[in-house]
Amino acid sequence: LVTSHVLDLASLASVRSFALTMESLGLNLNLLVHSAGIFPSQHSNVTADGLRDVLQVNHVAPFALTLQLLPCLLRCEGDARVVTLASRCESLATVDDVEALYHHPERITDPIAAYAAASHAATLTAHALHRLLKGRG
Repeated sequence: LVTSHVLDLASLASVRSFALTMESLGLNLNLLVHSAGIFPSQHSNVTADGLRDVLQVNHVAPFALTLQLLPCLLRCEGDARVVTLASRCESLATVDDVEALYHHPERITDPIAAYAAASHAATLTAHALHRLLKGRG
């Protein structure tokens, strides 16, 4: 069964609503692909949730969605997969850049640096989830 629903990653309320809808369907989720992303403008846009848009859309919202859909993924018979796509430019960022994007976003004025840091955060989180959930289905 393939189904689609509207999801706005710039809104954590939308992420929560989407996850609740998926859970209410009672379906097993075999595959979750995070491929959405934005490239920030020269201006630092902040979401209604108080995060820089590139951080929320490219990292925080997909991570929140994954956590909220874990029951659907873990119910799956066989191996469920979460695939996170990231830009090669994530290798330009460090953990310090990710920290700055979270706690001092005004310090990262270069859009490429902000994009790289958000991509790096998504990659680090994907690796951490893999280690945490390895062998659980």
